[in-house]
Amino acid sequence: MNNMSYSYCLFGEITQQSIIEFSSALRDNSIPVNSQLNLLIYSRGGSVRLALAFAHLLESLPLQICTYNMSSVDSASILVYVSGEKRICLPECSFLLHPVGQMVNGTKTAEQLRSIAGDIDFDTKLITHYLESRTSIPHQRWASAMAVETSLDAQQSLEMCLATAINLPPKMRPINI
Repeated sequence: MNNMSYSYCLFGEITQQSIIEFSSALRDNSIPVNSQLNLLIYSRGGSVRLALAFAHLLESLPLQICTYNMSSVDSASILVYVSGEKRICLPECSFLLHPVGQMVNGTKTAEQLRSIAGDIDFDTKLITHYLESRTSIPHQRWASAMAVETSLDAQQSLEMCLATAINLPPKMRPINI
C-alpha cells in the first residue's frame, strides 16, 4: 500500500450533487492507486438508490477506503459508511436505522399506492441485503432493526458489525475541492 493518506468530508445529505462533487475531487487530486482515502461522514441520509450507487463507486476504487462516523451516520448514509474496508466510529457517535418511507404528494390511486409500497419493500431489501454483504449480520436481523426507528451508539455499532473499531481519526491530508 502507498503510504499516502487523503481525506474527504461528506457532510450532508446523500444526493446526486454530493456524488458529483466527490467524483470531481478524486479526479482533480489525482490520488495514486492504493493510497488510503479517509471518508469522514456526517449525514442524516438521503436517497437509498443514490447511497447504494455511491457505496458501489467507493468499492470499485483502487484505493484503501476507511470511513469515519464523525457524529451521526443515519438512514441511507449508512450504506456509504459500510462500503469502507475499515469503518471507524468516534466514541460519541450514533447511527440511525428506520423503516424506509417515501414522500407522497397529491391524490394517489390504490394502484399508485401499491406501486409506492412495492418500491418501499424493494428499497428495504436492497438495504438489508447490502448490509448483510458488508457486515455478515443476516438481512433478517437488519430488517428487524429497521422495523422501528433504532438508534445505535458506538458500542452497539461494533456489535452489529457496522463499525470495525471505535477510535479517533488520524491526522489527515485534505484533498481540495
